[in-house]
Amino acid sequence: MDEVVFSEKLSKAFLDEKSKSLGEPEWLLESRLQAFRDFHKLPMPEFKYGLDIRLDIQGIRVSLPEGKPIKVVQKPEKDCGAIITGLQTAAREYPDLVEKYLSKSGLPEDKFMAFQKAFWSRGMFVYLPPNAELESELRASLLTSTQSNVENLLIVADKGAKLSFVEELRSTKNVGSVFRSGLVEAFAEEGATIDFTSIQNFAVNVHNFSTKRGVAGKDASINWLTCDLGSRFTRSDILTDLRGRGSNTKNFGMFFGAGEQIFDTALASVHSHEDTTSNMLTKGVLNGKAK
Repeated sequence: MDEVVFSEKLSKAFLDEKSKSLGEPEWLLESRLQAFRDFHKLPMPEFKYGLDIRLDIQGIRVSLPEGKPIKVVQKPEKDCGAIITGLQTAAREYPDLVEKYLSKSGLPEDKFMAFQKAFWSRGMFVYLPPNAELESELRASLLTSTQSNVENLLIVADKGAKLSFVEELRSTKNVGSVFRSGLVEAFAEEGATIDFTSIQNFAVNVHNFSTKRGVAGKDASINWLTCDLGSRFTRSDILTDLRGRGSNTKNFGMFFGAGEQIFDTALASVHSHEDTTSNMLTKGVLNGKAK
């Protein structure tokens, strides 16, 4: 029995039709189609660790992605020139800016990340202009309410900008298995700082694939804090590319599991330039048959 079954309706024809109905620019459709081609070429991950540890994730069915728009529950009142909008809207209204960064982290990807880039159906775009600073954190609520949910979050802090972002992940109690795939791409330009916090509390019928990619320029900082509480299965993969001299990252995580929950957590930093630093730590508590 296959561990993950993708619907036959997830096709090139579907991408063509969906992209045109949304009025997406040609470059975005081509980006989706390239990811679709990569999706078919890349092998399915084995979810095998060491000699005899294998995660059982059978029963996942991936259908056409749906989902309600991402809800911004708290945003700064002061206007500092920030752009905070849906990703599809941003692709139409700020095409040059979105094209410059979307899917440009250039870091290794697998079959699930390629699927994510091809079929994301909802998203959010946050851009802070040079030297701007949000006086309070930006908070967004992402509700998983359908069988398949695929979302993209693109965050850009231009030179010297500073922002703090909190995502709250929750779900309704659907009947049957639920698939959720989420990608966060964070770009901190020279001297910029991005602090990103994720609090995940999905119901126990959700299979959660979470990918976060960060790119830090000269003297920039990208800091991650993740807390995984819910879901049947969570794969959390966070990787930061320290591309500029003096860039740094802190990557802290925690998970609490009970029953038969499964957590697959990976943290990594790529020191692409000299004089870069990273600090990573994950702690967890498991009860029952959780692993």
